[in-house]
Formats: sequence, C-alpha cells, structure tokens
Amino acid sequence: MPRSESKEAYRLIEDCMLLANRAVAEILIGSEMPSIYRVHEEPDDEQWASMGMELQALGVPKLPQTRQEINEAVKLAAGTAVEYTANLAILRNFKRAEYSSTQIGHFGLAFDDYTHFTSPIRRYPDLLVHRMLKAVEQGKQLPISSEQIDVIAMHCNETERKADELERQSIEKKRMDHYGDILNTSPTSAFKGYIVSIKGKGMIVELPDSLQRGMVTFASITSDWLEANKEMTQAKTRGGKVRYTIGDEVEVALAKVDTARGFVDFVLADQIAQPRRRERRPRIQPDLKTGQPRRRGKHRRRR
Repeated sequence: MPRSESKEAYRLIEDCMLLANRAVAEILIGSEMPSIYRVHEEPDDEQWASMGMELQALGVPKLPQTRQEINEAVKLAAGTAVEYTANLAILRNFKRAEYSSTQIGHFGLAFDDYTHFTSPIRRYPDLLVHRMLKAVEQGKQLPISSEQIDVIAMHCNETERKADELERQSIEKKRMDHYGDILNTSPTSAFKGYIVSIKGKGMIVELPDSLQRGMVTFASITSDWLEANKEMTQAKTRGGKVRYTIGDEVEVALAKVDTARGFVDFVLADQIAQPRRRERRPRIQPDLKTGQPRRRGKHRRRR
C-alpha cells in the first residue's frame, strides 16, 4: 500500500490552487461583502508546550512559539533520523482548519487571507464563494447576512468532520483487511516503522507507507525488561539505560490483527523466533528441621 509521491507537477498545481484561493479571499475582503473564509487558528499555550516537549525528546533543539520558529524546527529535523516523527509532533499539535465568516488568517499556510474557491463541484463553501465573486464582478450584493454565513459555516464544519471520520473508518477497515491477509499468508513479513509515542505498556509504532499504527508491548521484547520514563518519551531498562526513544526507526512484524476491535499489535522483527522467557526467582521453601527459609535445590550437608 505505497503512498503516492508528491511530484513536481502536483506541487505546481497545488501552488496555483493556493494562490487562486488567496487572491479570491483578498477580492472578497476588499468588497466588504459578507463572505465565508477558510481559517486556521494558531496553537494554544498547551499545544505549544506539548509541541516543544515532543521536539526536545526527539533531540530537536527548538521550542517553537511562532510560525517562523516552526519552520526553523522543520529545517533542523530535515534529513535526520527524526524528520518523520518531528513533523508528526508538529502537526498533531495544530488546531483544525474551519470555515468562518470572520477572516483571521490561516496559520498553517502562513496566509493572512484565505478561502476555498477551487473545488465548487465537491464543496459547498467553494460554490458559495463563486456566487459571491460573481456578485462582486457584477456590482451586486448577495441577499445574505454574516449571521446566515455563520450558520452555513457551522453546518459545513460539522459535515466536514463527519465526512473525514467516515473516510478514516473506511481507510482503517481496508488497512485492517490488508494486514490481516498478510498475517495469514506471510506472518514473518517485516516492515519499517517509527516510534511515535510511548505508553505504560509499550511503544506505538507507525508504518510510514500506510500510516498503520500498532503497539509493541514491552512484554514481547525478550532482550530486556523495559518500562516507560515519567515523560513517556523513552523506554528504559530497570537499570536506567535508554533502549528506545520517540523517533527511533524500528523493524517490526505483525503479531495480531483484530479487525473487530480495530487494532494491530506488532512485535520487533528480531523477536519473532524468540519466545518470551522470564527469569523466575528461586522458590523459597522452609527447612523442615529448623523452620527457616531454605532455597529450593540447596541441600543440607550430610553429616
């Protein structure tokens, strides 16, 4: 399930679409006509703090507080082993873009003015913007108020969230079927992944080719007894030695695919043929003569 590459021609088309959306937004603002915009708020204080902590855990020496500092963090991570997970750490601390009658700018794109104009056949806000642009061109005023646009924007935001959730569920179902087939037909297949978070029981690994996530439990790792640190950024031995950190690249194989509950368990690829062997403490047994504890296997000397 390889992801499609971002080719130069695709990027050129995307740039043209962004510029068109931006230019139309500027025209609508200049007309002072009530309109609908695509807005994106900057992260709140908690998201900024979380972003900085995650980047520091990855070894990126940056605590972003502005859009420019985010760009600097991206450049610092570019070409390094943590590039993939650093970008994830930034994106998951962004707010969701929405439609609004108030133009507050688009933080993610670093645009002061932005709307959706280029897809009127599949998005209602784009169609509405086309009608507004036509009215501006003809010197007319659409019979619509800012309050009505707010209602439309709220409705479009809600339907967009529902559509995104349905799309996510559909993709997840196909992915689960795909990896279930692999587990049944080729259970030792290995995949490259990145540790994207650490939990109390194990590490969450994401496969970049399909975005499938799954847990590698600490119990499945036979080489060491591991536990998460307090910050949930590293997996350490009980002696305090760091074994894994968020951002590390690992090779994993499928351990379990539960299509009904929608989750996947991974195991480190080098652990596939190694059964879990726990070191057990010797069983303590009382000495029948003295009543004192005696370790099993330790015999009294014959007199």
